[in-house]
Amino acid sequence: MNKKIEISIKNEIPEIEKVCESVLDYISSAGLRVLLQAAKKLNRIGDTLVLCSVKDEIKKVFDIAGLSPIFPTYIDQEDAINNIK
Repeated sequence: MNKKIEISIKNEIPEIEKVCESVLDYISSAGLRVLLQAAKKLNRIGDTLVLCSVKDEIKKVFDIAGLSPIFPTYIDQEDAINNIK
């Protein structure tokens, strides 16, 4: 995951799809940092990084770290697409 996001940021690709899906069982502090960097980069160009299909354990990490307000989370990709304006 980290490599994909870092490459996208370096190439200034404004869209990163499905960063955290239900396959993600663990996220390190380095992973959180990469997501924060991606969110900041996208915010500068008027886009938002959203997460979908996030497992409860991963959601708790975002909650404890105080990052949940920064990353809108949706049930699945369809829910995200329907709710993003």
